[in-house]
Amino acid sequence: MLILIAVALLPLALLSGLGLFALVRYQDEQARQVGIELARSVANAVGTELRSVLTILQTLSTAPSLDANDPASFRERAVRIARAQPQWEALILTDAGGTPTLDTRIPAGGTPPPIIDAENLQQVIATRTPSVGRLVNYDGRWMFPVRVPVMRNGVLRHTLTALVHPSAIHDVITRQQTPVDWIISIVDQQGTRVARSLAHEAHVGGQLSESGRAVLAAGGDAWEGAGISTSLEGVEILTPFSRIQPSGWQAVLGMPTANLAAAAWRSSMVLGGGFLLSIVLGALGAGWVARGITGPIRQLRHAADSLARREVPQPLESGLSEVRDVGEALANAGRELARYEAERDELLAKERAARTVAEKAGRSKDEFMAVLSHELRTPLNAVFGWARLLQAKHLKDDARVAKALDAIVRNSDAQVRLIDDLLDLARISSGRMQMSIGPVSLAGIRQAAVDAIRPSAEEKGIRITIVTDDDAPGTIIGDAGRLQQVVLNLLTNAVKFTDSGGEILLRQQRVDGCVEIAVSDTGHGIAPRDAAARVRSIQAG
Repeated sequence: MLILIAVALLPLALLSGLGLFALVRYQDEQARQVGIELARSVANAVGTELRSVLTILQTLSTAPSLDANDPASFRERAVRIARAQPQWEALILTDAGGTPTLDTRIPAGGTPPPIIDAENLQQVIATRTPSVGRLVNYDGRWMFPVRVPVMRNGVLRHTLTALVHPSAIHDVITRQQTPVDWIISIVDQQGTRVARSLAHEAHVGGQLSESGRAVLAAGGDAWEGAGISTSLEGVEILTPFSRIQPSGWQAVLGMPTANLAAAAWRSSMVLGGGFLLSIVLGALGAGWVARGITGPIRQLRHAADSLARREVPQPLESGLSEVRDVGEALANAGRELARYEAERDELLAKERAARTVAEKAGRSKDEFMAVLSHELRTPLNAVFGWARLLQAKHLKDDARVAKALDAIVRNSDAQVRLIDDLLDLARISSGRMQMSIGPVSLAGIRQAAVDAIRPSAEEKGIRITIVTDDDAPGTIIGDAGRLQQVVLNLLTNAVKFTDSGGEILLRQQRVDGCVEIAVSDTGHGIAPRDAAARVRSIQAG
């Protein structure tokens, strides 16, 4: 009878053991994949923050005062930008050889402090590409440099550097939705810790644990991976990592392995205890329950098969309490397995949601930059056209020269306003755009736009005619800068798509209680919906 019981229980025990072994392996692999995806999500978030710093520097590098030999004006702008970023230490400008010429920490003419990460500066000078340097402790303060080259006509003129505090990166990783006992670390190219989600101030500037460094070393040049290490607190952790673009840094996670293995071990102990209890009770009652045990054993086997298929076994109906206990143990194991799979799915959903938010933020900024790039080019074209006429000395009389200078100043002001909009990152993130509402002279708007585009039109021999209906209001309430951008964009497109010797007509008229400014030309033509700008207004008293 004992042999019969052993033979009956052995296949069930083997099947359950194999199922548990497969479950443990599956959970380990799933934990590894989830960890790598979360590390990738963190790396993307940190990369987005670093790219935002590069964007600000690249925008500042296009400032006209940098090329106009106007260091005071450029310094004033650099100081204003540095003060607007509370997590920046300073903005530094160096010449093509790497010698500092401006440092917002010291007054003009003062002696600049030593270069932070000079090796990284020489790399930017040599490669002409933006770069993020390593973490450095200067005068008791941790910071890292973010640098961009300032190029003009393919020649390196300067480099711009922002010294950023690690708190900027710490703010990014603390916004990640991870369990409280997980650890996120960001390390630079040399393995120095830039930020840590747990005890950041105590560990910034330090190194990963020896086993953590071994995991990264084993990964070699791999973009991402995972391994087992021990945290600085002495806890065994799964350590997934992912590299951060464009810095060469790495995002390293620490996920306690005890929590990951707890579900499988609990299932094993419950099922093993149930089997042991069944064998002992079966041996004691083998003499008088031989007939009644065959059916319950078959039910137990079916329950174990259900567990192996990740199904919750149904309660067993049996007169033997031991069999019922084993059935309940199997049902508990099935429910535990279902619960942990649900938790795993929830973690995956959170990771996908976080990644979707990060990608949406990146797309929003890209769309904004695409729209703003066109706005930035429009006043530049006017400045360039009039400046070229002045340089070529085509303007013979003082009135025309004064008119050209007035157009250059006016369009330069428009360019400054556009750049200020670009630098106001808080307004970009919230999607708000400020308007300066007040009385606007339409005649001034028309004339300013025509003056700005006239050099390009005269170069192609295009005649510009302005027609104003007698009943059209001359003054409206609106934003003069925005209205001038609209009219200038229409005239720019008209000149662009009109052949040499053509004609452009700018007409102001009253239509259905509104003021309409229409631009028509003899070119190839564009869609009617893009051919006119209708501005609803209130006529000044």
